[in-house]
Formats: sequence, C-alpha cells, structure tokens
Amino acid sequence: DTIAFQRAIDQLFINTNKANPSSRVTLMLTPGNYVLTATIKVPPYANIVGAGKDRTIITTSATEGFTFVNGESTPGAYAAVSTNSFINQAKHINIQGMTLTQSVAGVMFDVHSVRDSNFADLKVTGSWLSGGALVAGQKAFSIVGDSAAVMSNNNTFDNVAVSGYTYAFYSDFAIKDTLIRNGDFNTNAYGIVLGTNLVSVDLTANSGKQTGPYQNSFMHNHFSNINKHAVWIKFGNKNLLSNNVFDLCGNDGSAD
Repeated sequence: DTIAFQRAIDQLFINTNKANPSSRVTLMLTPGNYVLTATIKVPPYANIVGAGKDRTIITTSATEGFTFVNGESTPGAYAAVSTNSFINQAKHINIQGMTLTQSVAGVMFDVHSVRDSNFADLKVTGSWLSGGALVAGQKAFSIVGDSAAVMSNNNTFDNVAVSGYTYAFYSDFAIKDTLIRNGDFNTNAYGIVLGTNLVSVDLTANSGKQTGPYQNSFMHNHFSNINKHAVWIKFGNKNLLSNNVFDLCGNDGSAD
C-alpha cells in the first residue's frame, strides 16, 4: 500500500492550497491492515486519523517508517532538511488512532524539526526482545532538531504505547515543551532517553543541542519490563517527571 498511501498524503496535504485553512482536511484510515515497504513523508498540516489501536494496523518493513518534510516539498519531490526554516518546517501535524508495527530494527517516527504537533492513541511495536542486543539506531520516536531556531518543540504524545524497541523515545537535541503523558512502555531496553550522547562541542556550537532537552514533561506514564533506564536524562534542565509508575525496570530482563 506504500504508493497509494504516499499519494493520498501528497494530494491532500502537498498538492493543495496550503495557505487556505479550508484545504486542511483529514485522511481517514478505515479499520484494516496496511502494508508499507518504504518511508512515508509527512508534510505540515497533515492530519492522519485511524479507527483506533488494533483497528487500523500499519506494518512497515522500512528502516525509517515515517519522516517529516517541510512545506517547500512537492508531490514526489520532498525538500531536503537543509532547506528547513522556522516558517516552512513541519508543524501542526496530527497522527492518531492506529497500531504501527516495524519488522526491522529502525526508527518508526523520525521527528525531524517538527513543532506544535500531536501524536495520540498509538501503539508502536518493534522487533527488540527482552535481554536482546542493544541496537543504537532502533527507536520508536527519534526527536531531532536542525538548530536553535528550527527545533522540534511543543509536541504532545498522548496515550502512546511502545514495545519492542531499544529506545522508546530518544533525543540529544534542545527539544522544548515536549509532553509525554498516559504512555505505556513495555518490554524495551530503555524508556525515555535524553541528552546521553552530548559532548562539549555540542553545548557551544549552533548544533541545535546547546542546552540539551529542557522544559519537557513526562506524566502519568507506566514503565514495565524496561531492561535498563526507564528514564535517563544526562543533559538538560527543567524537565519534569510526575505521577509515573515503574514496574520491573533496570533489572536487565531478570525477575529481580
């Protein structure tokens, strides 16, 4: 279904009068199974809504399931990240109501310079098994920015369940005002990991990493069967954890 899926997104959200709010429609995915074999490109203002977890089911064999492109993209010709700016970056995107399964060790959502967007009622499943080898590039959500001016800020992840990934959420960038709430993280090597691979040059150069992740909130999440850290924040400040539940975390896959 890859070609049809991408064509629908292109025609509804790229090949349209993007400046006109009345053109910002919804792509409804009815219950059923959808099979993807290549990365899906998602532009600004895309609104993709399924029928709910375990109703709309997407299976991908791509090492990058979904990535986000800026508003200069045209159907079939997607703008390079080097052209991202605060004005054209991916924004006001809504993806909700589906189950997504990735059959290879990769990134399901490459959240690259996305702001003011919403991910809700999602179930994301990968191929990692408890006690398995750690795969650095296996992330359910990889949150990335280009610079201090073009960053992934003010994004909400609500009622998202992640299992079978080395990292459920990962970012080394200065992401801000991220809200992860009501999540269920089960059978992952790590849960939420922020700023663990920053080095001194990152904190001085205009790399989009200067401060590390800051002013993010993680609330009312359930972490269970997490082999390593449920939440690991090495660099960053003003990050808030509140009312989370931790069950069998940090035990390297054993019962203790």
